[in-house]
Amino acid sequence: GGLGTGVLNQTWEYFHPAPATYVTFGSGCAGSGGTPNLSVAPDQLPWLGDSYRVDLTNAGPMTFAALVWGLSNTSTISGPLPLHLDYLGASGCHLFVDPSASEFLFTGLTGTGSVTRTLPDNPAFIGLHIYDQFAVFDAAANTLGLVVSQGGDGTIAAK
Repeated sequence: GGLGTGVLNQTWEYFHPAPATYVTFGSGCAGSGGTPNLSVAPDQLPWLGDSYRVDLTNAGPMTFAALVWGLSNTSTISGPLPLHLDYLGASGCHLFVDPSASEFLFTGLTGTGSVTRTLPDNPAFIGLHIYDQFAVFDAAANTLGLVVSQGGDGTIAAK
């Protein structure tokens, strides 16, 4: 680098002390199309003021699904998480996130889909965790007719 008074013999490197992150936790339960999988591409992380996309793979083709999400992965109005869904007829399935909100989608012919959300450009949201989980409707899977993906934990950060 340099200044108007001469050359500086320095190399500066930019790094972000608290980058946006997205990690998965828990495990989904298998349906007739396999176990639904939730993921976020590295270029789709939850940055303040940007949109980020949560992807669903390994669901049945042309299937109705929902991305449920909330601000907790430890409790919900129904009790502590994870919540075992065996009593509802979905043996081996667990709810990992507080389902405060949901967005619905249909999967494509390959059993994939995605939900894109735009985050507010407000510094008050820095460090906030958003917890996601896909629920996939699958009448052949179990008595409840529902299977779920693993959970996801997105931490919002500023660029």
